[in-house]
Amino acid sequence: MADGVAFIGRFWISSHKSAPPTALILLSGVLGLNLPGQQPDYGAFEPLYRQALERREQQLGPDHPKVADSLSDLALLLKNQGQIAGAEPLLRRALSIREKAFGPGDLRVARDLDNLASVLEARPEPQAAQVLHRRSLAIKEKRLGQEHPEVAASLLRLASLLQAAGDLDGAEPLYRRALAITEKALGPDHAEVGIRANNLGLLLESRGDYHGAVRLYRRALAITEKALGPEHPEVGSILNNLAGSLGDPENSAEAEAMLRRALRIAETAGGPDHPRVAVTLVNLAGVLKARGSHADAEPLYRRALAIQERSLGPEDPELAATLTSLAEAVAARGDLGAAEALYRQAGAISEKTGDPTAAAIWNSLALLLKARGELEEAERVVRRALAVAEKTLGPDHAEVAKQSINLAWLLQRKGERAAARALYRRALPIAEKALGPKDPLVEAIRRSLAELEK
Repeated sequence: MADGVAFIGRFWISSHKSAPPTALILLSGVLGLNLPGQQPDYGAFEPLYRQALERREQQLGPDHPKVADSLSDLALLLKNQGQIAGAEPLLRRALSIREKAFGPGDLRVARDLDNLASVLEARPEPQAAQVLHRRSLAIKEKRLGQEHPEVAASLLRLASLLQAAGDLDGAEPLYRRALAITEKALGPDHAEVGIRANNLGLLLESRGDYHGAVRLYRRALAITEKALGPEHPEVGSILNNLAGSLGDPENSAEAEAMLRRALRIAETAGGPDHPRVAVTLVNLAGVLKARGSHADAEPLYRRALAIQERSLGPEDPELAATLTSLAEAVAARGDLGAAEALYRQAGAISEKTGDPTAAAIWNSLALLLKARGELEEAERVVRRALAVAEKTLGPDHAEVAKQSINLAWLLQRKGERAAARALYRRALPIAEKALGPKDPLVEAIRRSLAELEK
């Protein structure tokens, strides 16, 4: 079908040499509609967009605003194909044309800034994207007013970037303001309000405010069920979030019921092998594992793992996380050999991809080896965990202190007191700075040092 679409597009161009550029763009849009249920073959449309750009440059000149339209259209097409390097200069040129034509405070300039920021996010250059989003937000606030829905959309984009960068204090007021704007503009029961409430809940959960997150998730769930229907995939997503925030053991049954419902929704909406199914399976298995039902959790992890291997590939960090959880469930039922193999697979994936959880995975393997009395191998694994922590998290991270302590303990058991003392001394200031002087880990380091210095 895609080849047929490309052929029709080429034939139309060759048969209509004088067609205006707008007609070419409209044709590409029409052709994009004849692939129901499939992703459009963007590559088939790229020649149309390039020819539209060329025609406009010839007819209108290189600095006409309609040339900027064609530049933006082509850039976004390239972005959808993953051609980020090709999209960026086109968007920068479009931005320059519109700034010159309409002034730097025009709404069309704000939308160019948003498009360019989305490309920089994909590079990824989050700091540069933040700058552009802030500038776009300022233009929209001035042109549209402080409470316009487009302002809310810009607030959300900026908040998401800040959250990803770990600036939760900066992100939270932006999420709250976006929620308030959306609620005022669309009413308290609109589906968009549910989405905004869910976004804010995710942020509060990441801050450890589980009670606040649960309140927002419950509100988001009620709104979304009413607005979109009880079987909508978005309902399943919120159920996953809500179940994960309930936390306390007394809420385990409620969390399990929510996740089983979310699983049915995901399977109905996307089929049994959809990535959303894998996410829900992992969450449900986690609830069962926390309850001690390791035998029930294990087959869920294995099913999720099979889906993830097909959908994500064999070296995705999400796959490593599921392997680690499966290893924990397998170890809990006493099969330490199988658990070791799973930990090693997970650690190798995480380390190869530069994921910062690799150190914790290697540490889990080291603890398993220590439990089996394999102290020499445990030492080698802890040294690896320490090196990975230093590389991925930096020399002053709490994880570096933790791995230094683990290695010091093993060396102390071997009688290498001087080496152990040096590691404890290194770990102490890191832990004090990262965790505070009264943290139990800090106090444990002090006790170990005192024992070694007797």
